[in-house]
Amino acid sequence: MSKDLQSNPFAALFSTLKEAEQFQSEHQKQQNDDDNDSQSVLQQPGEREEPSRTSPVDGDAITSFLESLLLVTTREGRHSRPLVLLPDAGKLDTESLQFVMFERLLLESPDACLVGDSNRGREEAARSEVVVYLCEVYYRCWAVRSSPHFHLAQQVQAAVITNLATALEQPELYGGQQPDRQLIDVLLRGLGREAAVEDLTQKLLNHLADQGTPVPPLFDEVIVNITKKLMHCSLMTVDYQLVDVLDFYASCPHIAEILTKTPDKVTQDRSGRGYQNTPLGALLSISCLPKHPAGQFEFFEKPSSQPNHTHKDTENSIWIAQNTINARLHKIFYSLLKVSPKAKDGLLTWVESCLESNSGRAGLWHVQGGNPLAAAVYVSDGFMVNLGVVMLQLAQPFTQDLNTAKFLKIDPTYCSAPRMNNENGVVGAYTGDLGRQTTLIPQQEDKPPLHPKQYSFISSCFFLTHRALHLGVQVVQQKLHKLSQELGRMQHELQEASAQGSPATEMMRSHMETRTTNLLSFKAAIFEPVMVENLLQFLAATAEWLVQIALTPQDQPTLPTSLREVKAPLPEEVENHIYLACIPEFLVETLTETISAVRRYSAQVFESSTGTQVLPHLMSFIIVFMGSPHRMNNPHLRAHLAECLETLLPESTNTGGLLAGYREQLFTAHPAASHLVTALIHVFVSIEMTGQSVSFEDKFNYRRPMYEVMKYLKIMQYKNYVECAEILFTYICENMYAKICKQPVKKSKLLIIFSMKWESPKHRKSFTHLADEALANMEAAKPPLFLRFVNLLMNDAIFLLDEGLSYMSQLRESQMERDKGDWASLPTEQRAERERNMQHMMLLARFHNMLGGHTIKTLIRLTREIPQMFTHSTLVDRMAAMLNYFLSTLVGPKQRNLKVRDMEKYEFRPGEIVTDICTIYTHLFSDAAFCLAVSADGRSYSPKLFSQAQDVLCRIGRRGLAEELQTVAEKVEEAGQVQAEEDDIVADAPEEFLDPIMSHLMTDPVILPSSKLTCDRQTIARHLLSDQTDPFNRQPLTMEEVQPNTELKNRIVTWLEEMRSKRRNMQKEKELKES
Repeated sequence: MSKDLQSNPFAALFSTLKEAEQFQSEHQKQQNDDDNDSQSVLQQPGEREEPSRTSPVDGDAITSFLESLLLVTTREGRHSRPLVLLPDAGKLDTESLQFVMFERLLLESPDACLVGDSNRGREEAARSEVVVYLCEVYYRCWAVRSSPHFHLAQQVQAAVITNLATALEQPELYGGQQPDRQLIDVLLRGLGREAAVEDLTQKLLNHLADQGTPVPPLFDEVIVNITKKLMHCSLMTVDYQLVDVLDFYASCPHIAEILTKTPDKVTQDRSGRGYQNTPLGALLSISCLPKHPAGQFEFFEKPSSQPNHTHKDTENSIWIAQNTINARLHKIFYSLLKVSPKAKDGLLTWVESCLESNSGRAGLWHVQGGNPLAAAVYVSDGFMVNLGVVMLQLAQPFTQDLNTAKFLKIDPTYCSAPRMNNENGVVGAYTGDLGRQTTLIPQQEDKPPLHPKQYSFISSCFFLTHRALHLGVQVVQQKLHKLSQELGRMQHELQEASAQGSPATEMMRSHMETRTTNLLSFKAAIFEPVMVENLLQFLAATAEWLVQIALTPQDQPTLPTSLREVKAPLPEEVENHIYLACIPEFLVETLTETISAVRRYSAQVFESSTGTQVLPHLMSFIIVFMGSPHRMNNPHLRAHLAECLETLLPESTNTGGLLAGYREQLFTAHPAASHLVTALIHVFVSIEMTGQSVSFEDKFNYRRPMYEVMKYLKIMQYKNYVECAEILFTYICENMYAKICKQPVKKSKLLIIFSMKWESPKHRKSFTHLADEALANMEAAKPPLFLRFVNLLMNDAIFLLDEGLSYMSQLRESQMERDKGDWASLPTEQRAERERNMQHMMLLARFHNMLGGHTIKTLIRLTREIPQMFTHSTLVDRMAAMLNYFLSTLVGPKQRNLKVRDMEKYEFRPGEIVTDICTIYTHLFSDAAFCLAVSADGRSYSPKLFSQAQDVLCRIGRRGLAEELQTVAEKVEEAGQVQAEEDDIVADAPEEFLDPIMSHLMTDPVILPSSKLTCDRQTIARHLLSDQTDPFNRQPLTMEEVQPNTELKNRIVTWLEEMRSKRRNMQKEKELKES
């Protein structure tokens, strides 16, 4: 014995060899005492019997060994342990094993056949449940697997599997027993806990497969039971034995696809939320976010009463728990992809259908969260975020190292391919509704892309990951941003309510607590550090892949296999790029939203090594796409790239260090950096050329980050800024000219030449020609481009001048508060915040004043050469109202609100603006319609307006212009007197003669074809300039479709003549009486 122990490596666990011998002796004695005992996998699943050390060497020994496993004997006589006696079965050996086991199973009352002296183990020996008995036999075999004679036990195991299969296939053999229910109980208790049960299950499934027998439905029932239990688990109370069961299923080729089965009801109803009740969905739903839109948030309770370190600890706990869940999910998904082709197809089909059924999560109404009941038709935020995280992990092999260029295997035509399960579908195309998404550029129906015979997993994984991120992480990012803004407003309202002693203060505070809990939970759900790094790496791969696809020549027969350097000059843009027409634009939406969200809430990531790896690829993407409508048609999306570009800026020009230098190099050393200004100018202008209705707020929100980048690039210094503004308007004109003359504009280099300045006779003649063409087509179905251009300039002038004046007024208030010492009493942080706000306001005021002033100067040039454009009935009222408003603000009583120190510092020159506005009056006053429009403006015009302006002009040395303005004033006064007389007449006009929109007397009534209502021609023409619909029913409408209401016009003319004649007669009678 000592010799054996010396060679046993486990003897080293004892301090002396004698102790080891004593332990072995006692252990052997204990095993002999328990030789008759057996373990029940159902009763004590956590305990295991030590492997038998007995080595059967002869027939009797084999019989005894088999008796200990089967708890059956065919030998009469005295037995020390409980056994079932089968005297007629013959000798128990390997030859009779199958027969003896079958005989044992057919016994209706095994307990009646028990023999043996000991009471211990009688329950196991007399087990009547067929499946339970067989499983316990298998377990006893498993327990002796370390025995040198385990081959005998393996024969018993094989017999168990055969009889177990028979019991499931022919349950009627066993008199009313339910073998399937018994096996379900065994599996529920043993899977995930006992290796013996998993081994039995695996061998049973292999046996059934070899026999060509389908997998019994009981395995579906097990998963249904597991799924129900998982649905009741929370992030901190997960029963990982349930997860182990899913893990086992995923690793077993015969039952793996059960995990990806979707109930018929979910498929038929296309219920997105139904996927939450599937096996994978139940596990994906476990998150720190509620499983239902109306559910309670579990973490960060009463956040205002907890210190920050407590929130950080809670956040870390959430991340640890969620990482554990997601690691297990990744293992399950990976196993399903590897275990069999059917399981792989099942998983990808499940993901495809789930994403398609939940596509409504991307809708604006869902992000705004206005209706929890409507949101309840989709899976939870936590579900979709977790799905995106797991898909990110699956995508890592081809997105983590961008130098290997594995991502070039992604096929850009994937989303346009017919899904695999449809007729004519392409193998490997799990496209769902991806083909219905808006693409980077419009698809050409006459040039469909060529699809390969089969798509790789890399392509499927890439696009499904993007879709999951778009419907999950991106939605939560948007909710988080909205919630953050909401809390800012609530904080301000709470402070005001507290100061006023409002009784609603406590309710507001409670609501704010709840919303803060929501915000912290959202933040914890999507900003786990490892997940954010994986996400940024994935998006960097996306950016680089899009760049490589965009730079691929159209005539290249195959996709690129090696990386192409992005350098100046960029290749010529290709119209209708066949690959870009297949790629959904939500890829770029996810990229831009994520970069912005990370910058707002987890900016330190950009300081890490991952950040420095991501930024160059992002810069290449911005340079290639931001200024190119042929590569990315959506101007709003290209404008969002400017916000991403702002993320790349060094934090401060005074900041040193490696990172600041690295970021600066992005702008100076990138091989294509010279295209950056070009791209900025293109996207700056394209916002105006969308053909869509874009609010000024949105438009200048898009432009705000562009200002920051321009400032960094030294474009916003004054000596260069006037040139930059000239560039912008020159570029608009160049595009306009190119479109009308149908000559292409080469956008690969900036069209900035000062021969395009207005002073050039050649280009001034071109403008005049374009204006004449526009005037001849003012009522065309599509408003002339020059008309839209002029309208754009007027819109910009109104907005920029108004904003500039508003900022000057706010700056005056801030200066006065600071000078009075109001800021000195504020807390340091609040005072610093006021200072920062003021600095920001100064910057905005300077910009708006500069660009607004240049807009006015552009209008001076245009009104001097083509005044008839601005006095046309379509524009004259707006033009007169704009000039009156700004002139009255600058020369009237309100001018005192604009006086600040150092006006030049803000590029605010009120005298110059007054001069420019008065100059425009002198260009237009010769047209009676303009003078009439000026006098009719009841908002800003008064008889004192021009005299006040003359006083200002005289003070700044512009007496000549003041004299010209006197002529304008006289003309306007005359027009006003005539108009006053007309107003007296019109006051009594019948209702049907008045324009229903503007309430003035119609001069040229027209009938709108769809609503059949009548309005004035100039009114509807002005409306259609910005909105191509009937204002009364929103149906599409063009000026070519309106019909003259000749009968009504004749009645109006006749009525006016009668009223004027009547008025003249009354005037004559009055004069006669007075004489």
